[in-house]
Amino acid sequence: MAKIPTATGLAGIKALWDSTVRPLVGADGAIAIADLAEILLLIPSTVSQELTAALSPAPGLKETVGDLVIKALAAGKLELVAKLYEAALGIPRDDFADDRIGLHNSRIRDMAIKASWHPHQLLAETLEANPTAVDATALFAGSREKSIVGTFDNDLAPTMAGTAPTVLEFQAGVKAGIDAVKDFTDAEGDLVNVAPEFGLLVPNELQWQARACAEDQYLSVSALVTNEIKGRFTPRSLPFLTSAVTAFLYVRNSGAKPLVVQEREPLTTESLGEGSDEWTKQKRALFVARARRVMAAGHPGLIARLVFTHA
Repeated sequence: MAKIPTATGLAGIKALWDSTVRPLVGADGAIAIADLAEILLLIPSTVSQELTAALSPAPGLKETVGDLVIKALAAGKLELVAKLYEAALGIPRDDFADDRIGLHNSRIRDMAIKASWHPHQLLAETLEANPTAVDATALFAGSREKSIVGTFDNDLAPTMAGTAPTVLEFQAGVKAGIDAVKDFTDAEGDLVNVAPEFGLLVPNELQWQARACAEDQYLSVSALVTNEIKGRFTPRSLPFLTSAVTAFLYVRNSGAKPLVVQEREPLTTESLGEGSDEWTKQKRALFVARARRVMAAGHPGLIARLVFTHA
């Protein structure tokens, strides 16, 4: 029996994958966090399990009276364990023999696009899991830190009359979040967010309320209600968020970040064709994409959760 030339077919699949995913991910397969850099801090990783200290904002200039006070990394540490994420596409052996590989082109492209969006999906999952921060408290919690107005609460529950917030109710919630985060101070009493620029992650269900509050001059034309938070934040829809009434307000322009991410292994692919067990026993070739990464809580003073609650 003639040998089935899978090498050419798998090479073509790999070339199609590369042409689709590289503009979205990057030549080395690492997380392309250019559009996530406002909220994620990428930390270099060389082992599968690491301990990382809290990444606190740097100190400002102060008059030195007596000994110089040195601000170090926070004492608490987080254990970051990289997790393996994989996606596998099976291609029947007969499709190689019958020259039907073109049938799988759309599946390869779709798989590449979904792989490039995995960091966004992981971001949504991490935010909704409310992970433990370095102070052994959940990332979103009430009365956890000092602020210039007392205790810091970054887990807010603005009210709404119905099952979804109106534009006016949404404005009130975002304004409360801005007021909470801008007043945050560190352990030494330094104001952390001196001139904060805010971003807002919302589910698809809240994108129109967010857009109106960010851009419209008036929130109610008939009553001429002025939009007090116009231009104060940049909204962004994150479709992987599962709660239709929860938004996340964060500081965009801080050196420290609300979340951290470590990439142990960048996005890579592997092809299992002729000579593999998949080929001889399962009568198929496998095209596998994988990455090892972990996302965790960063600095809680840079983010607030807004859970709109029925009054």
